[in-house]
Amino acid sequence: MRTRLPSSLLICLLLSPAAFTQTPTLGLNASQLYEKGLNNLMGVGVGRNDLNAVDYLRRSAELGYPPAQVALGYFYDTGSVVSQNSSQAADWYKKAAKQDDRLAEWLLGRLYYTGNGIPRDRNAAESWLEKAANEGDQFWATIARARQPGKKRLR
Repeated sequence: MRTRLPSSLLICLLLSPAAFTQTPTLGLNASQLYEKGLNNLMGVGVGRNDLNAVDYLRRSAELGYPPAQVALGYFYDTGSVVSQNSSQAADWYKKAAKQDDRLAEWLLGRLYYTGNGIPRDRNAAESWLEKAANEGDQFWATIARARQPGKKRLR
């Protein structure tokens, strides 16, 4: 029994870090993390918890999931759920827009156009808004069609 105790203890010590170590995603993929974030935000299940919602959405966004990136961008853009930070909003929108997320392209274009908290950049605004229109954004497509005869720049 004496020789068995040290070997059992050794096995427990070797396995204990594995038992306490969790992956940052808790074994969930990006879309599952996004859904958990939305559930926490809406209070589905255990109740509303903004901190958990942002945590799940951030982990999903960091895994490259465009809807989560857009959601985080929107939270930073509007100052809802997190403190308002236009630079962070632009960063998250840009990550999603580079993956051809039409809503992110439109929101990023709008942010550059308004210059709300970031330097106003009409060329970047027009570029992102036109990209959204080319991908089927009806709002910007209508405006772009109305501008086409003289192709005037955004003011």
